[in-house]
Amino acid sequence: MSTELRVLVVDDDPDYLHLMAGHLKRRGFDLVAQQDGTAALQLLRGGERFAVLVTDLMMPGLDGYDLLRQARTMDPFLEVVVISGAGSLESAISSMRENGAFDYLPKPLEKMSDLSLAVERAASHRRLRLESQELQARILEERERLNAVVSNAGDAILAADAEGHVTVANPAVCTLLGEAEYIGRVAGVILPPPLAVLLSHWRVVENERPIVTEVPWPQDRVHMVSLTPIRDTDPEGAHGWVMV
Repeated sequence: MSTELRVLVVDDDPDYLHLMAGHLKRRGFDLVAQQDGTAALQLLRGGERFAVLVTDLMMPGLDGYDLLRQARTMDPFLEVVVISGAGSLESAISSMRENGAFDYLPKPLEKMSDLSLAVERAASHRRLRLESQELQARILEERERLNAVVSNAGDAILAADAEGHVTVANPAVCTLLGEAEYIGRVAGVILPPPLAVLLSHWRVVENERPIVTEVPWPQDRVHMVSLTPIRDTDPEGAHGWVMV
């Protein structure tokens, strides 16, 4: 079952629990209500997953502090809305800072709609965090794939950042240029004269535009070299370059 709209509400006051649960159900949430923190924790330990946990802080047995802390240990993406009485407002804020609660609401609520709004915001925040994690995983996978392609390419591939420090140098570069390690070194210093001259000319004369040119090489050889800027969102400034 998708956890997108699943909410676990915990409060030892049965009347207030019924009030909150009924409101959230009417707003379309898949709702599980518990009067006891220990019972709620057992649900989580048994594999139940929720988008949002709504919990009172002051409860007998397992209180909201421990429930929040242990629940987020099991599911770091679980968002928690703390319900706090006026006397425990400072504790509620402390729970947000120390234990990662998303929001807190004073009890009793002035408007029950405040609860559903807080839960909706918490669920949206969780969704964004999950999407961000998925995006980071895809970026890492693509980076690893690209590294594999570059490493096994027959062409010599060299890249540097805006300051000229080498960030990529595949094995073919080391074979062609004769050194074992280039990463982190200044390209303009370590490149052989024909390529160093090309790089300097490209920066000054070509204004860092993409070029493909022949470069004379020792033993009467000629290499075809492409030099391309790496740009981000700013079309006016290069963030580095790639030489193939």
